[in-house]
Amino acid sequence: MSLNNENSNLTPGVRSKGFTDDWERRKYSELASKFDYGLNAAATDFYGVHKYLRITDIDDASREFIQTGLTSPETDFSTASEYQLTSGDVVFARTGASTGKTYKYLASDGLTYFAGFLIRAQIKDVSNTEFFYQSTLTPRFSEYVKVNSQRSGQPGINSKQYAKYELKVPKKEEQRKIGDLLETLDHTIVLHQRKYDNLQQALHWTQQNLLPEPESSLPKVRVGKFESDWTLQPLSEIIKKNNERNKGQFAVKSTLSIATMRYKPEGNGAVQSSLDGYKVVAVQLGHHILGAGSKFVPETIGLPFVRS
Repeated sequence: MSLNNENSNLTPGVRSKGFTDDWERRKYSELASKFDYGLNAAATDFYGVHKYLRITDIDDASREFIQTGLTSPETDFSTASEYQLTSGDVVFARTGASTGKTYKYLASDGLTYFAGFLIRAQIKDVSNTEFFYQSTLTPRFSEYVKVNSQRSGQPGINSKQYAKYELKVPKKEEQRKIGDLLETLDHTIVLHQRKYDNLQQALHWTQQNLLPEPESSLPKVRVGKFESDWTLQPLSEIIKKNNERNKGQFAVKSTLSIATMRYKPEGNGAVQSSLDGYKVVAVQLGHHILGAGSKFVPETIGLPFVRS
């Protein structure tokens, strides 16, 4: 059910149950009624009604309209209705490093006008907006943007170039099924990303408050009923250097990367002939060879090490 459309087949390898028709080759110009440019107006302070969507207001990761730092366009709204976004609109960034970045308008984003460095595609009824939008997130579309935006100065793509982009498209009902699935996955990813961001903030707060500053003997916040001062100790008094070395018993797939502090089942690029003499530590999953370096300390990896 890929939207990349990289092979010559007119049907995907996996399909939703009940769909058998071939997909058809279509250009964006056949799926959208028109591509038009945004409002050429300065941004001013947001006063609670009219929102202004600029390239920088589209989140790079989620592609959502960032609802902080809102602005309004400085314009006569009685003559600006053609720049107001409506359901079914997809906008494209047309210039600069963000060329190719897209946003799908949501009614929940409110009364929104799009700025001049954006191009709007108004999706026809024969096409599903979510399917159209998801096709702009594929590697194939990114490659098209990369190739067609190359020019002297800043990269950029005009409306005619976007309209010429070609892809394979199923009937509208199958578009809807695919679009709904991909939208659900997108929402799930965004939800987990927000949870991750919150945990990162909690971690940062914990590090700042439960660990003392270099010039202090007490942290800002204490755990439980502990009251005594913290003491400064050399690392050499806390850990013991591990002197066991590899003697040909471990291969490249048993290596840890010192640069990234990560273990990969396929190995980290070490050459077999270079592994003799590498330090060895024991972790819960077994023995792993570390890089050379006589003063390397296993504890710096942050895993529950024990002596071999």
